[in-house]
Amino acid sequence: MLLSRRHLPVWGALLASRVAVAQNTTCNEMKPPSNITIPVYAFPQPFLPFLAPEGTQAFDDTDSAITYNGNWTGTVDATAVNSTLHVSSDPAASVSFTFTGTGIEWFGVTGPDRGVAQVSLNSTPPVVTTVDAFSNVTNEQQRIFDNLTLPFDTYTITIQNTALGFALSVDAFVVTLADVLAPPPITEADGWTLIERGLTGVSAMQITVVSPTHAIIFDKVEHNYASIGGHPAWGVLYNLNTDEVTPFQLESNSFCASGSFLSNGTLISVGGNPAAVIDTSDNAYHDVNGLQSLRIVEPCLSPEGDCFVLDMVNATDVERWYPTVLRVTDGSALIIGGGTENVYMNNITINQPSVSFFPSAPGSPVSFDMPFLTRTLNANLFVHAFSLPNERAFIISNTQSIFFDWGASPPQEEPTEYPLPNGIRVTYPMPATALMLPLSSADNYTTTILVCGGSDMFDMLCDWQYSSQHPASSQCSRIQIAPDGTTDGWQLDDPMPDGARVMPDGVMLPTGEVVIVNGARSGFSGFGSVIDPVGLSNADGPALSPIMYSPDMPAGQRWTQLGVRSEIPRLYHSVATLTPNGNIMITGSNPNTDREVRKFPAEYRVEWLNPPYMAADRPTYTGLAAVTGFGTTFTLDVDVPAGLNTSDVKVSLMDLGFSTHSMHANSRLVYLDCSLEGSTMTVEAPPDAGVYPPGPGYVFVVVDGVASTAAVTLIGDGAAPPAH
Repeated sequence: MLLSRRHLPVWGALLASRVAVAQNTTCNEMKPPSNITIPVYAFPQPFLPFLAPEGTQAFDDTDSAITYNGNWTGTVDATAVNSTLHVSSDPAASVSFTFTGTGIEWFGVTGPDRGVAQVSLNSTPPVVTTVDAFSNVTNEQQRIFDNLTLPFDTYTITIQNTALGFALSVDAFVVTLADVLAPPPITEADGWTLIERGLTGVSAMQITVVSPTHAIIFDKVEHNYASIGGHPAWGVLYNLNTDEVTPFQLESNSFCASGSFLSNGTLISVGGNPAAVIDTSDNAYHDVNGLQSLRIVEPCLSPEGDCFVLDMVNATDVERWYPTVLRVTDGSALIIGGGTENVYMNNITINQPSVSFFPSAPGSPVSFDMPFLTRTLNANLFVHAFSLPNERAFIISNTQSIFFDWGASPPQEEPTEYPLPNGIRVTYPMPATALMLPLSSADNYTTTILVCGGSDMFDMLCDWQYSSQHPASSQCSRIQIAPDGTTDGWQLDDPMPDGARVMPDGVMLPTGEVVIVNGARSGFSGFGSVIDPVGLSNADGPALSPIMYSPDMPAGQRWTQLGVRSEIPRLYHSVATLTPNGNIMITGSNPNTDREVRKFPAEYRVEWLNPPYMAADRPTYTGLAAVTGFGTTFTLDVDVPAGLNTSDVKVSLMDLGFSTHSMHANSRLVYLDCSLEGSTMTVEAPPDAGVYPPGPGYVFVVVDGVASTAAVTLIGDGAAPPAH
């Protein structure tokens, strides 16, 4: 069965690195040319918040640039940075430090004998705040204060002890030297705005919206700015309205996991990466093997964000790294593919060509073979998968696609493969973005799937034969699937108007358009595994301008360049998602082993791409029930602002998806049949689970192209899914 009772920690024995791993026997026996050096990347130790990556400079507490006022004691402390620490219990004690750069971090000790200090920074505007170094247990090398978005200049930070009877400590300051973290300007064009606001605390590798007010972000184990339990965190709850970040205490390494909601609103996160360890017995990184982990988040819809992650280690019987998780029509999750080891490119020795179900019934098979995932090696990770109205799945891997009858006993691949045009590879490490376009009763829920981007690079070379400068693809293609499940295969569509992209993120708007952000003009996913990495990035040429695809426009007229432009590269490990507010949250990017500040850095800044309707007088509504059954009729009380054309009304039911690695699993938009009389909107729920698999749905009312904010309902009966 998929969920086992083996929940004891498993200490990983693999060095966490991104060194090139042989793709096949030939690569294993071959060596790169003598002029090529493949570096070995390992995590620094110990796993504490203190880190001074390339592009920063650390100033130890004994540095002459630091000025101490009042009574201070310099001590030798083996647990401190460079084994030295300054401590003062003098309530009048202060310390100042002048630096030049774009960011400052203060590190010291937190504990039961530490108290509140006032921090002043002579920036524009000035920063004056208090920080509390108190904690129940003593923790060394802790980040007590940081400001990482300063314009490049010279500043002075002053720290004043304010807590009588409590100690203040200075272990080190870390300065960000280069102007790589300067915030971009707010940009606006044709009613669109792109605003930088908020920091995620952990680099956003995976994101999913869990309520109208919050999103969950998962990362890999690394030296993130957010901390919990005295060590860096790798998961947080992000408040979409206030930008507040609440760290999660995770156990397993969630690096390259995937996720989905179930029919009862529970979120599952499946798989991950071996533990980040230094040797076979060390657990300095406070994590365990994530390959067989299952993280469960029960529904947490309150505005306070009462979310809790139950991290069950060794909870699945199949190892999966880079899997896809698809909610199907009975509300359960189909877990597809992946690998059994952390490598740049999948290969036959570590391939996981199978599917599993969650939940699974006692005595049922652990997994079911899927030969398609062997036939589509090597670039076959994080496949794109879609639940179809005819209760099958459609799966895209590498250059091919198939129908999959998951409900058969056992689950069966259908024999016909549908190749994408021109041999473009569209799954990791050459990912395109892929989305199901809006479904509607107007055409009996005919399904159309759009794929944009990817690469034409051969996928069975040795790592050192790949280049960060190999051009990506600008190709887009569509496949239409009739209500009876038949298709004529893939057809070329209008190419992306601004050029090629690999690792793009496509996000559906409630108005039906697709916005594409993020990605690179050349190279591939991953880091440290090509002949010419940029920093450590396997890709180069960040795509900085969002573009919009209008599926109902005639061929040749489907793309619009929005005119706004970011200054933040969003490459490997970037994400984007629609929020219940109706705008697009863009964050992440870390093509590095750990947190880096050089080109291209680990990114924590958040950008908000706002469609023109965000600035308009928007419709509002009330009356959405917590649970909405299939085939039912319900009413909403709608307030439509004056001036909007009430003959142009839509109700958009949306699954906002689980975003990671250019894959937006379960993303879906269904136009619900509706009519508006006065302020009463009468709406028909989806007719069945084929049209919308049971689970959470966000409802937007769209009048004259202006979308409301969304409330959430459980589509179906809200019951837990059946076990397979």
